[in-house]
Amino acid sequence: MLALSAVATFVAGILAGYFADRNGRKPVMVVGTAIQLLGSGLAIFSNLPSHVNAWTTFIAFLMISFGYNFVITAGNAMIIDASTAENRKVVFMLDYWAQNLSVILGQLLGMAIQTCV
Repeated sequence: MLALSAVATFVAGILAGYFADRNGRKPVMVVGTAIQLLGSGLAIFSNLPSHVNAWTTFIAFLMISFGYNFVITAGNAMIIDASTAENRKVVFMLDYWAQNLSVILGQLLGMAIQTCV
């Protein structure tokens, strides 16, 4: 299953690059976000207390990963389009920093919600 996930991630990056070059960056990012949303919904309904299904959970996380790679690939292409050669390194550094900060803040938010409930 891990190998299938790695292959799906690789294929998603290639497809996202192709579609981003052909159809534009924003539509690919919107489709990727929609795939992530559908995968998240499937993950929620696959892990209800009354019904847990490992296979649909795996498919859900595969969809989330696939959609995420669509968003990241098109986003990186958008950064390259919008930056110059002189400031590209700084822009990618700030993007990486912002992604890591959002992971930390998301964990803190989840912790706060969990302790309040």
